[in-house]
Amino acid sequence: YGLFAAFNCLVEAVLFWQLARLAKAGAAYGQPIVVLYCMANLGYALLVLRYFFIVPLVPDVVIAVCLALAWWRELKVD
Repeated sequence: YGLFAAFNCLVEAVLFWQLARLAKAGAAYGQPIVVLYCMANLGYALLVLRYFFIVPLVPDVVIAVCLALAWWRELKVD
């Protein structure tokens, strides 16, 4: 599980690093991806809650909240 979680974090970090370039061009391009990853992190958090324990749940919830806040902020700005 630890290796899977670390790999998942690496993939997300690289993806959002690449998406930062899109955000400079226009936030609307990245919004569907942000929403998708927010929902994916919430789903992953539910699986962690069901099959593992609380500690790995915290980073997934924090990431989902940060993504939701970023999405909400962009909606508010537009």
